[in-house]
Amino acid sequence: MKNNKILITGATGFVGSYIADKFFEKFNSKHITIIGRNIKSWHSTSINNNLICIDLLKDDLTKLGNFDCVIHCAGLHGDNTKSWEDYYNYNALITKRLIEVINFSKLIYISTCSVFSNVKLLKNIPDPSNSYGLSKFIAEKLLKFYSNKNKKSKIIVLRFPTIIGNNSKINLVDYIYNQSLLNQDIEIFGNSHLKRNFIYINLVLNTILKLFYKKKFDSNYEVFNIASSRSMSIKDITKLVKNKTFSKSKIKIILKEPTYNFDTKIDISKSLKSNILSPITTKLNIINFLNDKTN
Repeated sequence: MKNNKILITGATGFVGSYIADKFFEKFNSKHITIIGRNIKSWHSTSINNNLICIDLLKDDLTKLGNFDCVIHCAGLHGDNTKSWEDYYNYNALITKRLIEVINFSKLIYISTCSVFSNVKLLKNIPDPSNSYGLSKFIAEKLLKFYSNKNKKSKIIVLRFPTIIGNNSKINLVDYIYNQSLLNQDIEIFGNSHLKRNFIYINLVLNTILKLFYKKKFDSNYEVFNIASSRSMSIKDITKLVKNKTFSKSKIKIILKEPTYNFDTKIDISKSLKSNILSPITTKLNIINFLNDKTN
């Protein structure tokens, strides 16, 4: 496995950069190809020295070659500011271009729990309710279509809730943490008892490494929900972060319906049964995030 050729896309993004650094740590860099677009100040020396700048939507991908394993992180994150065309191009279309050009033995695709809606989440049935979730689900279906024609290639789709860690995109936990450090008011829209699920980046990395080494799968196309074993209310998350940061911030409930007015409960039974995920609660994931921030 150490001599396998590995491609990591989106290596300059939050998740992709962590994955790239972990693989550089464990394997010889000459076997790893990382591609991305914009170097940032917090990127490691390994990423700075090895990055190939490629636009997966516009550039010629044939020069990349073939790989034993592709970890596909590149894409456009959901922030409600982009158009449908942007989401489709940078989530679905780049995935289509990638699998049309590159041959691989295994592909691990970083997807999202946003492919679910409030009702279908409990039933584990994809039913996207926004452009971001829909574009990622289309990418999943393209990979499924590819797997039907290429039975020798393994494709693993990983659906994550919000991933937290240093340099993560602004999210609820980041917002609460930043406000707490400043002792500023923490505004919560609507019902503070709604449950949310967050996963810490180190648990994500452990899961991906297990899948990289895993040889036996039930089929050549597998989908796993990778999340915390227990969700946590927004109110309790806020109290936890405040206590850990010794903050004097006040919690303000804003009478405005939140974007996701439902509890986030994610079925991870398949991942636990397959031994690719450790059962760690949202609370512990957030504590690990906070410890990471203070070290």
